[in-house]
Amino acid sequence: MPFEVRVIEYGGSPWIVYGQTEIPVNSSVSNPTPNTNGLVGEVATLPYLVPDGHRLVLTGWGIEGNRDPFSVLFPWIGEPPATNAKALMSAGSMAGMGVFTGVRFVVPAGKKVNVHLINGSAYPMVHGWFVQGELVMLTP
Repeated sequence: MPFEVRVIEYGGSPWIVYGQTEIPVNSSVSNPTPNTNGLVGEVATLPYLVPDGHRLVLTGWGIEGNRDPFSVLFPWIGEPPATNAKALMSAGSMAGMGVFTGVRFVVPAGKKVNVHLINGSAYPMVHGWFVQGELVMLTP
């Protein structure tokens, strides 16, 4: 008789990585240094390796930009370099805040989560950015 194996998820713990990063003119930064202010679930370094026995559920991300034409943030999965094939959907901003929410991208244990920021303007700028989600513990 066949049997069924179930994976039960505990309720998730908050997970957030965020910062204020200067991005040079018409350039990009991969895995910027996050801010650390003692928030619950705060990530201190990038890339982030999803620990064994867990899943990371990404639920949103965003970036602010103060000038035209645009600023972009996209999370990407895996080893460098950042490529379109590794990227999740991007959030873009034109003189404001671009936020992407309402999703549940599930990243399994052992995968690396990275952040890529792009400044498409003719001005160097400090950009505020974030990626948020839940770190979920699995039980057999």
